[in-house]
Amino acid sequence: MTDIVGTLCNVDLLPSLVADESCAAALAGTCAALRAACSAEELWRDLACRRWPALLSPGVALRPRHGWRLLFRERAKLSGWRSLCPLLDASLATVAAGAEGW
Repeated sequence: MTDIVGTLCNVDLLPSLVADESCAAALAGTCAALRAACSAEELWRDLACRRWPALLSPGVALRPRHGWRLLFRERAKLSGWRSLCPLLDASLATVAAGAEGW
């Protein structure tokens, strides 16, 4: 069992093993080592960019002031977040690209 926890706690491997935020929450509830691993900014950056791919586009690319985990949490609080956040990201990318009419 220790080998499994050790593998899961590897910050480099964890993002590829955690499917989504629900999986991260479930893992975090199992033991202190996984709770610490599931709090890693690298994991939350990966989860946020998988959920909202436009976060990586040049016009949107950002470094959250208070961390990726908080960014994910704040976006998830919004009503309709699954559809609104991608639209916001696309709008920011369009503006940043200097699209005609902006």
